[in-house]
Amino acid sequence: MKEKILLIVMPPIWPNLPPLGIAYISAHLERNNFFPVIKDLNAEIYNLIEKKWQKRWTVLTKEEYEVFFQYVVSEFNYKFEEIFDIIERENIKYIGFSVFKLNEKFIFKIADVLRKKEEDIKIIIGGPQIQYRVWEGKDLRSFYYFADKIIVGEGEKAIYKLRNNNKIYHEPVVKLSEVGFPEFKYFDLKNYKRKKALPVMFSRGCINRCAFCAETKLFDKFKTYNELDFVEYLLYLKKVYKIKWITFFDSLINGNLNKLYNLLDLMIKNKVELYWDAQIYIRNDMDDEIFQMMKKSGCVGLFIGLESGSDKVLKLMNKRYNTEIASRFLQALYKNNLFAEISLIYDFPGETEKDFEETLLFIKKNKKYIPKIAQINKFIPLPGTEAYSLAMDQNFQNSSSKKLEKFIHVIKENNIIYTESYIENLNLN
Repeated sequence: MKEKILLIVMPPIWPNLPPLGIAYISAHLERNNFFPVIKDLNAEIYNLIEKKWQKRWTVLTKEEYEVFFQYVVSEFNYKFEEIFDIIERENIKYIGFSVFKLNEKFIFKIADVLRKKEEDIKIIIGGPQIQYRVWEGKDLRSFYYFADKIIVGEGEKAIYKLRNNNKIYHEPVVKLSEVGFPEFKYFDLKNYKRKKALPVMFSRGCINRCAFCAETKLFDKFKTYNELDFVEYLLYLKKVYKIKWITFFDSLINGNLNKLYNLLDLMIKNKVELYWDAQIYIRNDMDDEIFQMMKKSGCVGLFIGLESGSDKVLKLMNKRYNTEIASRFLQALYKNNLFAEISLIYDFPGETEKDFEETLLFIKKNKKYIPKIAQINKFIPLPGTEAYSLAMDQNFQNSSSKKLEKFIHVIKENNIIYTESYIENLNLN
């Protein structure tokens, strides 16, 4: 008989789509003689909470977060109590959590209660925040005192070895074919904001090593699915779940151009006919043909981590392109009717006032080709990144708010659309 594991999604994380990581884990567990049960408290509470909190869900300030935490714990205590009903009803032996920065405090809270009420339950944790705690130099065993097993890095191959006595476990995925595709049958898809849509991932990892980015180090290497297998999976999702839209969760959709070309070609020939959006990297070796294929295959939105309009700063960031290449790339997207939004970082270590002004000038010169600015954030020194050491060496200090004010002034003056709630959103909590 299959042993049951309860996977609990704790708030607050992105509520638009079911969590892809849990979809991967649940599918892989099922393939390895476990029975997954999912309780998505993030989606359930999001749909019940006041609209003012829905608007601030993943952009809470530190002050807001404390109020939010106390409010959720008290107002929705009955939702947390449902966990114990599931444990008893389903005879649960294991409970798993995916830890993110924003939901970590909630996980500590519920894990303490679980430890008191359910002494025989084994608690497993994984997720990106675990790796960040490693980079911070935390002793994982003592920091996550409640956990019976702590998974560092990719979780599929590690989690189904639950009977292993090791408390800390790391087993990277060499090929995506080893873990198969995620499954969504355990989710109530009506609970998510974006209807008739699902998250997917064609590749895992990143070919770049941007100096400020920690995500690139979460995976041991860049890898992709077989293109034909992936298209067959898309057709399966479309048939079973009646979807019309997919969002690629890849770090960058164009990490391997040959693979991308083959994927787009197969999507067109097999009439996948799904709208899609993705993150894309600025590179100088993409031509109109591949952009046209992206459009024809259903691309309706692209997110670009431009970050700066200064050649000097781009070099410091290890971006592997300059402003001339970036400008041509944006123009090519515009020419081929591909909608793109960009993110920007200011106060990167080594950035001068002159460098910052160059970024403002870049925005002005390219306003025609920038449909939207998605994010603007001050540089955040993240442990484990090259820029963290650089910032520490330079005794990094945040600047005043004047640069942000200049950004907003230029954006408004040039009639560029921007997402207000994602201005400084990464620096709020």
